[in-house]
Amino acid sequence: MARTKAEARKAIVEGGKDGKSSTKAGKKSSKDVKVKLEIPSGNATSLSPDERGAAERGQPRNGIKAMQEIRFYQGNTELLIRKLPFQKLVRELCAKIGPFRFEVQALLALQEAAEMFITGAFEDASLCALHGRRVTVMPRDLLLSRRIHGAGAEDRS
Repeated sequence: MARTKAEARKAIVEGGKDGKSSTKAGKKSSKDVKVKLEIPSGNATSLSPDERGAAERGQPRNGIKAMQEIRFYQGNTELLIRKLPFQKLVRELCAKIGPFRFEVQALLALQEAAEMFITGAFEDASLCALHGRRVTVMPRDLLLSRRIHGAGAEDRS
């Protein structure tokens, strides 16, 4: 279907009897002001009902926001998890084992490895969901992807 240029709606405001507001202190009451919306003629009937509904609501189509986020994070080389919360988590977990000290580069390497592992796991889980003719990733997809990779073999008895 060919694209057509959408025309803007015009709002016409009419005043009271004289065309001016007749209320006290310069305030307009809802009785005095009438707003008419003019719908442009022509291309309104050429749009499908879905396109007309989306245009009237002003909401994007389903999945647009998700696709924008995917493109943003694929083009981004920065870390996904903030550094300080990850650092606190690592230090808290290691404090239970013993007294450890970390260099900044070591913590960054740990964070990068953790993010690579998590994104890889979700990529595999997404493929498992697509194989099941679904788009939504479920916990069973993560379990299946771990089982296929051989991780979690010690969990089975």
